[in-house]
Amino acid sequence: MSVLCLEVGGKKRAKDPEPRDETHRVMEDAGVKANESQVNTRLSTKVTSIPWEVYSKVCLKLNIEQSLRSDDFRMLAEKVGLERDETEFIKQKCQDPTDEILKMWSKKSREATVEKLIELLQKDGFKRIDVAEILENWVRKT
Repeated sequence: MSVLCLEVGGKKRAKDPEPRDETHRVMEDAGVKANESQVNTRLSTKVTSIPWEVYSKVCLKLNIEQSLRSDDFRMLAEKVGLERDETEFIKQKCQDPTDEILKMWSKKSREATVEKLIELLQKDGFKRIDVAEILENWVRKT
């Protein structure tokens, strides 16, 4: 949809153009509502129910140990409330530690949703925006 700029009192302001007719307006409103509904549904999705192609990318990125900042699966484990011994055990025994952490979090907490995971990934101290973007792109994808 294009945006028109109107000059009002010496200042420009953006105004959405009016739809051509009532049918156009109804279709546009339905599209917005459908997209909002999909976004809300995906944000409330349990982390273990994320589609495999997205879930595997998240796990792959967080499974790579970051030696300086530890902003990897170990930080995720800390953010979701696992103890250090649990995290160390997972690290030693699991080939995919992020997957194991997400499964444990999902079993322990109702908060284990896509929305909460994005929030955790964006917090100061973690700042894994690259991983959060993978999830955000899936949430917005139509």
